[in-house]
Amino acid sequence: MRLLIAYLSACILSSLTPRAFAQGTVAFDTFISGKIDAKATFPDGTAVNGYTGQVYATLAGQPLSSLSQVLPVALVKQGYIHGSQLYVPGISPTEFATLQVRVYNGSSWEASTSRGESLPITIQLNGDLEPPAELIGLQPFVVTEVPEPTTLLLLLISGALLCYFRLRQSAV
Repeated sequence: MRLLIAYLSACILSSLTPRAFAQGTVAFDTFISGKIDAKATFPDGTAVNGYTGQVYATLAGQPLSSLSQVLPVALVKQGYIHGSQLYVPGISPTEFATLQVRVYNGSSWEASTSRGESLPITIQLNGDLEPPAELIGLQPFVVTEVPEPTTLLLLLISGALLCYFRLRQSAV
């Protein structure tokens, strides 16, 4: 009898779990004809190709520093991302979320030498029974090279030495 009660309890709890932990959904598409045209390009205007694209999200009204990754990532082809439906953790259907698309060439955003990000947008997420929300309002953005710290350090040292020698010459 205890086994039957435990089994029925588990069945009831598992049927309630999707509703209790429902997540909002969004379509990871940066181009929808007539609605969204958010092409990722390099500064010279050429389309980004072969990079990783990823959505970062937070509850609307929260600081951008609280943006967190939404998986899975998608491949950028000819400047656009045509990914899948994403489930946004921690944000329920019908809630508003602030989203940002990031494109990068490394294993992660932080480890990349070339990257770019869209301006943040705020949209209302949908749930499983509705089509996913679209990234309406997303604008095109530019992907640039990230200067390596050693390059910046050399530049600073060179500038300091130049100033030192100039001051030394003017003192003589």
